[in-house]
Amino acid sequence: MPRNPYSKSGSSGQSSLLERCLIIGGLLGIFSFATNFHSILLGGGTNAKTRKTFRRDKSKPKESLRIAFVGNSILFVNDSPGLLARLIEASGKYHVMYESCMKPGMYLNIIHSDMGGCDPGLTQSHQDLTMDKLFDNTTQSWDYVVLNDQTKAPATPMEQMTTNVLLKRKFAQQSWDTGATPIFLQTAAYQHTKTEFGTFEQFTKLLHDGYHDYANEVTECFQKRRQSDTSIGTRRPKEARVSPVGEAYAEVKSKNVELWEQLYMADGVHPTPLGTWLQVCVLYATMLNEEPPDYDPAFWKTGPGTYRTSGPLPTQEQATELWSAALRVTGIMDDQFYVDHS
Repeated sequence: MPRNPYSKSGSSGQSSLLERCLIIGGLLGIFSFATNFHSILLGGGTNAKTRKTFRRDKSKPKESLRIAFVGNSILFVNDSPGLLARLIEASGKYHVMYESCMKPGMYLNIIHSDMGGCDPGLTQSHQDLTMDKLFDNTTQSWDYVVLNDQTKAPATPMEQMTTNVLLKRKFAQQSWDTGATPIFLQTAAYQHTKTEFGTFEQFTKLLHDGYHDYANEVTECFQKRRQSDTSIGTRRPKEARVSPVGEAYAEVKSKNVELWEQLYMADGVHPTPLGTWLQVCVLYATMLNEEPPDYDPAFWKTGPGTYRTSGPLPTQEQATELWSAALRVTGIMDDQFYVDHS
């Protein structure tokens, strides 16, 4: 009778060979499980979001990126436009050209109607500039326009209604003509909120809804114009976006109240350099749909036209935590990822 190869009474060579195969198979199984488990921990599982990390093809020339900024002190303190431009250029993909039309305490519905609305000291050219000049489609074209309203306006029904009328009647056409995709910067709620806006979280929700209403109004105008626009080969915006800076502030508060408190200047309204770093990271991710470059203190510059406050710059640890919060609220990465930039 032939011997049973699985029997202990079989030849020792056959038994030994089988045992070795089983041991090797088991080890391979353990290795495969460990590899998959490690992948899941890093966000590589089937249900995890994939980080949208930019890797530039160095064989391709850099692209030109033109950005207009329209807003108030939330944008110009700490030189958000310049910081964002340097952050974008650090990706190695773009040359950035930008111009600004800003004014302290500015409301969107006022700066469009005020012919002298732009503060010459807050423009790159340091020359007289109006919104009409900034969006003169015979001399200008833009890839993006970043806008923020006076913080209370989107949360105040009458102010919001007035701004919506202006956006539909004038701004949507200006943006359409110059090819600019609008990005509404959802400002952060006041640190110490006033009674009419409720708690910080309630004020954040009001601002979220108000800015999304702005974006929806402009997007609807674009859709209507697209149906009737017969120009060929002309770049036109498809939608208006909201950059959830206020949501990022709320995200930081939910995880690290001490760090959140350091995002505001003493007035509880304007951003410190930490708040501005968080703001530009959110803007970057909203604009380019990828994670910003790692933090580098060299992104900050001082001198005429930069308007940096005297507050301390972010530490590497703070910058990384704020960078991560920005990517979570913009959907570029989720809670499974932690990136150590130290």
